[in-house]
Amino acid sequence: MRTMSRDLCPGLENVPLSMEEFLGNGEEDSSPLTRKVDELVKTKFRPVEELLDEVMDYENPDIVARMKKELGLIEEEANLLFDDTKRFLYLTAMYPGTWSPPKKVDKGWHEFLMFTKDYTEFCQRFFGRFIHHEPKRLNDPSTGGSQTRNAILAARELFGDLSSNWTLDEKYISGQTLSGVDEDPCSGDGGGTSDGCSACK
Repeated sequence: MRTMSRDLCPGLENVPLSMEEFLGNGEEDSSPLTRKVDELVKTKFRPVEELLDEVMDYENPDIVARMKKELGLIEEEANLLFDDTKRFLYLTAMYPGTWSPPKKVDKGWHEFLMFTKDYTEFCQRFFGRFIHHEPKRLNDPSTGGSQTRNAILAARELFGDLSSNWTLDEKYISGQTLSGVDEDPCSGDGGGTSDGCSACK
């Protein structure tokens, strides 16, 4: 029986895939590959509502207090920044790619990381793995800010209207065209490279 290379079919690693199964039997949606692609398309940038709700319900007054102190924020601003930090971590953990946060969200991420035990427990509890913080390395190529722009666009699809924490060059990004950024803040560990952020260089 001829078989297709499973390396060519991401997400089908555990599915025995013969040529006949790959092509289907002439019936609509009979192919495992077709069903898998349809599933991926339907779920792309659609939040897993229950998990997202649990992530957003997570509270940590110590982190909010540190954001107020270190970043000069009032209570409402600190709570909003913490929420946006959790949103970015959810995006990084749940969707393939290398995502870089806008600078304000990155600052929130930095403050969360200062509580190493809390941060580790948060990542393991909700995502089952540690979300690494990846600053720019000496030999990393420039990405031209694409990871930040992509993260904002993906966040808009997932979460709807965004706060002013999702800002590039002091301009609130409300449209689909993002310009004026040539540097990515630190990225999550989804693979690839990032331009890094000034706070981490």
